[in-house]
Amino acid sequence: MSASKVESRMIHALAVEPHLLHGRFSSCRVPVLEVESGDQIDFRGIPDVAWGLEPPTSTTAPRRKVEPREPGPCMAGPIHLKDAAPGDAIEIVLERIIPGAWGWTYAGRGMATPDHNASLGIADAPLTLLIWTLDRVAGVASNQLGTTVPLRPFLGTIGLAPDEADAC
Repeated sequence: MSASKVESRMIHALAVEPHLLHGRFSSCRVPVLEVESGDQIDFRGIPDVAWGLEPPTSTTAPRRKVEPREPGPCMAGPIHLKDAAPGDAIEIVLERIIPGAWGWTYAGRGMATPDHNASLGIADAPLTLLIWTLDRVAGVASNQLGTTVPLRPFLGTIGLAPDEADAC
């Protein structure tokens, strides 16, 4: 981790490593970083929600994932906000989300609406793995079926841990 000071706020660069990842919100976890109000955090290298370090190659083939890992979605943190207390409202501003070079989704029967599946050219297909190549410069993602969509990156999971101090 490194930090620099800009415009009287600290910018923290946090390269995500396996020991910074977890699968559930818990107030029992030791914070990986402590910040003050107004600080900025630059996360780098977060695996996908399924702990993957590379895209899947099929709906059943194993792939390289973070080890060890916990059950639940892959999340980084926790981050401790100095001077925040239980019951406080906090504001988190996502200034920029820069996706990696690839992504993946499932579509087909049971995974999306019929209209969505039809727009992908797989109207009533069985479960289909879509591998997306992301072009950050052009702002689009394309898959192996020839579908191209605008990039609309989002942070899958963000939140506050429940108060469980007695369980720690």
